[in-house]
Amino acid sequence: MKIKLTLCRHLGMTAYALSAFASAGISTALGAPEQPPQPPPAASDRQSVGLEGTVDLYLVNPDGQVDGLLFNNDTIVRFPPHLSEQLTETVSPDDPVKVNGFIESNNTLYAWTITDLRTQRSFSDTPPGPSMARSAQNLIRQQMSANGTIRAVTHALRGEPDGAILTDGTIVHVPPPAGEEYADLLQPGKSLAAIGLGTANSYGRSLEAIALGSSPDQLQTVAAVGPPCRGRR
Repeated sequence: MKIKLTLCRHLGMTAYALSAFASAGISTALGAPEQPPQPPPAASDRQSVGLEGTVDLYLVNPDGQVDGLLFNNDTIVRFPPHLSEQLTETVSPDDPVKVNGFIESNNTLYAWTITDLRTQRSFSDTPPGPSMARSAQNLIRQQMSANGTIRAVTHALRGEPDGAILTDGTIVHVPPPAGEEYADLLQPGKSLAAIGLGTANSYGRSLEAIALGSSPDQLQTVAAVGPPCRGRR
């Protein structure tokens, strides 16, 4: 199934993309959840924790920036994408690391500081500079697809599902409101197929889904809810 999509920096669903999916026989599943999720806890209410684990793989966003780590026990560690270079220079897969931060959502820790216990190198969360912001704006996503078994589910700040990490390492991102509509599908061990726009590089593959389903022939379009996120911070 070949679908023409205009490559763009923003992943809002265009009329062209919708008509392409319709002509390809992909059904739509639009709509907002009946009850919005509760707001995330204030920073003062977040539990500060320290955690040690072994890095299994880098997590990348649809722009190809490393914005976290997956431990071998499936714990997810988040870090700002503008620090992607520092993270990959400090930590490598199979390294034991120590993380200080707070519990962001289910099975997810947001890191303030990451220390590689093998090399004793560490770095901390810092605000992005002007050059970092400019480099993020120059990234272009490409049409991609994914098909596999869900290893771990990612969550937004309010705890709602917003994507999945497949057993082959591919990361599928879903806008949080739409993620709630696919909560039954976004479960560890279940099959997941997706098409969307994203990036593949030496650190991993990641896409923001335009359509999701349990198999490539059962895709449903994902509701457009605004501009795509380039990271959680």
